[in-house]
Amino acid sequence: MYEKVASNSIFSGSLMTYQPVEPRSAGLGLGVWDGPEPEEPTDAELFGLWPDPFAGPPDEDDPWLAEVSESSLDNGFAFGAPLDVLAPDEMLAGFAAKAFDGGLVRLSDDELVGLLRAARRLSSWQAAVELGVVAELDGRRRASAGRPQSSRVGEGVSAEIAAALTLTGRSADALLCLARDLGRLPSVFAALFAGRIDRAKAAVFADELAAVTDLVAAAIVMALISAAEGMTTGQLRAELRALVLMFEPEAVRRRAERGQAEARVETWQESSGNWGIAGRELPAADAITADTRLTAIARALKDAGADGNLDQLRAAVFVALLTGRDPQTLVPAAARRTGSEPARPDR
Repeated sequence: MYEKVASNSIFSGSLMTYQPVEPRSAGLGLGVWDGPEPEEPTDAELFGLWPDPFAGPPDEDDPWLAEVSESSLDNGFAFGAPLDVLAPDEMLAGFAAKAFDGGLVRLSDDELVGLLRAARRLSSWQAAVELGVVAELDGRRRASAGRPQSSRVGEGVSAEIAAALTLTGRSADALLCLARDLGRLPSVFAALFAGRIDRAKAAVFADELAAVTDLVAAAIVMALISAAEGMTTGQLRAELRALVLMFEPEAVRRRAERGQAEARVETWQESSGNWGIAGRELPAADAITADTRLTAIARALKDAGADGNLDQLRAAVFVALLTGRDPQTLVPAAARRTGSEPARPDR
């Protein structure tokens, strides 16, 4: 039998607890309770939610954690070992740091690969934290703005991110865009946070599902999120495009039209010091036709004795056509004098 008594509590000053008492016999000695009617325990008490004055963190480190720290690092990252399957968190980060500080040379190939996999899970976890913070910052700025959907709000958030992380405007825009896109794909964000996919795969999900409705996006994510862990980004992109075409073919057209509205020519300096130029968001038929024509002219020039491999000649023809020069000037003069120059390409 139990009796309800009052005791002090650090949470509320006083706390009702139950303590065992001897059963009281009465009448015929059958142990029938003849005291006051006992009070029923509250729901909080029944479900274990009643404040426990003895609950709290241990005064010292748990012995099992010290034991794991000393013994599991020797083979903990081997395939199938505890650390090889541990979810990314501060504990895994600590073990990874200790293994790295202890010297990678002492790890076997199996353990080294396991540590590599753990590092990738941790990078996914940190990417999710970063994107979550960006999404929270974006949400706060939108909530305080008079016109939350205004492009100026996004520009302000992007500028704030760029200043905080020392990013270019384009990089900050990309980070903000990804954070917003993952806001409508909670299962993808959860997989990134759990280290089951990396940031690149999360970006593929966001990019390929941007034009579909929320319902279709959720269905496609549900179908692929488990398998995505074992896919490359190229394989994942192909699967997503096939499913989008199956469930919402109109989204493919909408995406193409939206992309064509951003058609442009980009130039940039290569790390070597040379320059690059590319046309972006071009109609598919025009891009394929142009690529085929470049190859045809380059092959003809190569057959006529032009110097360079096919890729080099394609680039040279590309520049010649854009700058108004005759591609035949790429054939050495000696080869042209022998009469082996190609048929004049259509300019």
